[in-house]
Amino acid sequence: MTEENKESLALRVFSPTSVGIPCKFTATSLLIPDGTKFESVEVLLSGMHGITDCIRWWIGDTLVFAERNYGEMYAQLVDETSYSYQSLLDMMWVAKGVDPRIRRKELTWSHHKQVVGLPQKQQEEYLQKAVDNKLTATALRELIKGKKPEKPASKAETYETALRFILNVALKSCDKEALKMRPMTMDDVTIIAATASDAIRAFEKPTKAK
Repeated sequence: MTEENKESLALRVFSPTSVGIPCKFTATSLLIPDGTKFESVEVLLSGMHGITDCIRWWIGDTLVFAERNYGEMYAQLVDETSYSYQSLLDMMWVAKGVDPRIRRKELTWSHHKQVVGLPQKQQEEYLQKAVDNKLTATALRELIKGKKPEKPASKAETYETALRFILNVALKSCDKEALKMRPMTMDDVTIIAATASDAIRAFEKPTKAK
């Protein structure tokens, strides 16, 4: 397929009529008229994000079909895409591993990638749990591994972790031979260590109710 034909096909998919917004698509730009409502642009962007997942499914299913029907000749189609060879293998792997009949449109392609390799019955169960509990793909992976999905660390926890790292580095740097390799004086190291140590103790000390 020539580049001109590829562009023509893409622009037929993305047309003002199909997206419901009087914008202009070209091969290298998207022109949105000033004054377009925020909600309309939000829908447009959401649709583009969804298309990214759709394309992964479409390419994967196309290559699986080609491999089944044309044998080794399917490899010639790989050159028709700009994706890396590994990305195409991943798309084929997920397309083969998750039957189209149990794929969930509410979930991303990455969600489905987490259940590849499981028996189909378990795939359905985990995908349903992901839908019901609004799990991210990462949370679904942790659930499948038998781990409780981790909550994002709070600012205080992140700060404490950083301070402990600083203290550890500072204490290790107290060796005089090591200091010869660093543009830092012993006083600098002592101050860093003392500051980090004091801050950590502040975290560990229970706050008294007034």
